[in-house]
Amino acid sequence: YFSQVVGSFVVGLYLSWKLTVVLLCSLPLIAAAGAFMINAITSAVNQSLEQYAGAGGIATESILAIRTVTALNAQPGVITRYRMFLLDAMNVGIVKGFKVGLGNGAVFGACFLTYALGFWYGAKLLREQDCEGNGCMTGGDILAVFFSIIMGSMALGQLAPPVTAFVSA
Repeated sequence: YFSQVVGSFVVGLYLSWKLTVVLLCSLPLIAAAGAFMINAITSAVNQSLEQYAGAGGIATESILAIRTVTALNAQPGVITRYRMFLLDAMNVGIVKGFKVGLGNGAVFGACFLTYALGFWYGAKLLREQDCEGNGCMTGGDILAVFFSIIMGSMALGQLAPPVTAFVSA
């Protein structure tokens, strides 16, 4: 991700530094939305794994002590505890779905706002440029700058969890 961020910004600056600087204004918005979505998914997966591990522990404990559970007629209590863990895992999944939907909406909203800004300013640069020789910017240059900055911004948002794991290791 780090090399993608550096490479995409280098390409953007090489092709059109003016458009790149303008598009860099949207970098924090896209990176924050991507980081929110990645963190939401990571935390939800960890929480649901904890709940499923608890449910599995109860099931294993009950099966290993099946004589005691049956002798004490504790099946309803064991089933209730097992269902509570599964209910908590279901609730974590519902919250995860909401956060992932919110994160996707934020990422796509930020990308669409960046599209609008990039295409507007790119068209303005095309209209106002003074062509001399091969120094003219084309529509292909605008698209290349635009997509390199978008990809670099998304990679920057996805860079946070691996860096966090690396630092904690």
